[in-house]
Amino acid sequence: MATSANRHEAEAAMAAANTLLLRYNLDLPQDGPPRDYEARRLGDSAAAIALEAKLVSSILSEFFFVECIWVTTYNARRLRHERVLEVLGTSENLEMAAYVHDFLHASTKRLWEQAKRDMDLPANRRREFSAGLLTGFRDKLRGERQRNEEQGLVWLGDADLDRFLRGRHPYIRSMGSSAVNRGRAHAAGRAAGEGLT
Repeated sequence: MATSANRHEAEAAMAAANTLLLRYNLDLPQDGPPRDYEARRLGDSAAAIALEAKLVSSILSEFFFVECIWVTTYNARRLRHERVLEVLGTSENLEMAAYVHDFLHASTKRLWEQAKRDMDLPANRRREFSAGLLTGFRDKLRGERQRNEEQGLVWLGDADLDRFLRGRHPYIRSMGSSAVNRGRAHAAGRAAGEGLT
């Protein structure tokens, strides 16, 4: 995003890629043989799930044709149970979700370091900045989805994927979310997220 022209090109490319991904999933036969679904774990396990990780998983579920669930795993080195993100979907959609997962975490880290330096933000504002950044990015994707819906491209979900999720994890419960301070760091993160491509 060095110059405004490059930023607009990158945003246009991202919007086009998002539309292509939607068209690909819409064009898959709904009444043919069932698709092959897989599960993949992304990221590191942790005793407590960071807000950043929750927001990334929410973005993956909402926009990238996968289902996300936090599963328990045992960390033999630390001798404790931890949680790790499991993503379910077709192999193609899992590849895209893995890429977006890594991209969002890397971008959050990079943009936080830049904002911390440029705005002289204290280290304890990272969570607030990250929440703003990912919320801004999610809102940007929602705007793109609305434009796609105006063109008649509407994703209604994948009932077979939902059945695969329920078969693999029959007992699912929702997680609560935590409040985030919406100060200067959040506003800076949100602006960065709206420009993220």
